[in-house]
Amino acid sequence: MAGQSRSSLRLVRPFKAAIQGSTGSLGENEWLASLMDVVPQRTVETMVAHRGWHNKCDDLSRPLENTLAAYEIAWGAGIKYCECDIAVTNEKKLVLCHDNTFSRLALNPAAPDASKLLGDLTMKDLHKLRLKDGSRAPELEDLLVSAQISGDHAKLVVEIKYNNAFAAVPLCELFTRRPELVESVAVVMSFDHRVIRTFANKYKEEIRDKQVPVASHPKLLLLTCRPGDGLPHEVEWSIDWDLPVQTANTWIRGTDGEAQLDGIYVQYEPGMLGPKGGATVTELCEENIVGVWGSKKDPDTYDVLEQLRNLGPTFVNTDLPRSFVSEQLVDDDGDNGAGNGGSASAGGSGGAGAGTAGAGSDGGGDAVVVTEVVPKL
Repeated sequence: MAGQSRSSLRLVRPFKAAIQGSTGSLGENEWLASLMDVVPQRTVETMVAHRGWHNKCDDLSRPLENTLAAYEIAWGAGIKYCECDIAVTNEKKLVLCHDNTFSRLALNPAAPDASKLLGDLTMKDLHKLRLKDGSRAPELEDLLVSAQISGDHAKLVVEIKYNNAFAAVPLCELFTRRPELVESVAVVMSFDHRVIRTFANKYKEEIRDKQVPVASHPKLLLLTCRPGDGLPHEVEWSIDWDLPVQTANTWIRGTDGEAQLDGIYVQYEPGMLGPKGGATVTELCEENIVGVWGSKKDPDTYDVLEQLRNLGPTFVNTDLPRSFVSEQLVDDDGDNGAGNGGSASAGGSGGAGAGTAGAGSDGGGDAVVVTEVVPKL
């Protein structure tokens, strides 16, 4: 097979049939484990579980977003990067929360504290405010400790919510007090340009300049929206603009005296998968750390994630819906991926060989024969 022009991965026979055929319908956590057994490690190194392992509909078939379980189950299944949202309480504590209030996720949405702004709540209030699953909103420090326990692979992509510029102080204080936790933070980012710039300057002053002993520094990124899709406070950016890479570089570099950012986390645009848009993304990635995120109406599939990954981004978000992949993932050489230690392998303890399947041309490459491998459940 050497010298062939071919895609890096084959999709062979329906994935649902492969993992459900003789076992009946799988629960959500079982499905995740089976999926990660066949996702290649190269993909694991790019995919980011948005708000952890959760259900976009907020039902309890999966853990609730931004709870400890959402991250611990994801990391336990072999996912490397998980995104979380943080905001600051009345006492300047860093707590996981996506919305301005907990009314969407509260066990009792009518409770007075459920509709209060997070910045008006104390930790005592939050302790009493139970979420739909009976848990309470965790502190960022607790989640970082969990990441360390989960293993060296477990990393967080931390989003500071809009209008939380004062989060820079407690976040840097946490990193100074617990420098061993910084290694578990891959990214700190925000849609609010003021917020991420304030944090970047504070981080430089308090961590880098004072040489706080951290094993690695997180990448500091600006989140952007495509035009017409964001809120007034969010920065817009598009591959269709004149000089889009130069514009992004100007934001990333900042002005004299400001700490430089490491890159940008842009919203998915369909044109990214075309020649011109793809070339723009690749050029952007040549000088910067780049992530790509999508809204609920954007495609969230393995195929799209792989196409984006091949353009050069370091991070690509996913909510891992059941429709993420409809076919089984098999390498061209017949080997399953090693997303969760490579436990599924042909004829080995992780799986059973299921014959062979012919694969057609992939855009000019020769036809190859690949071995079907069914994950062991």
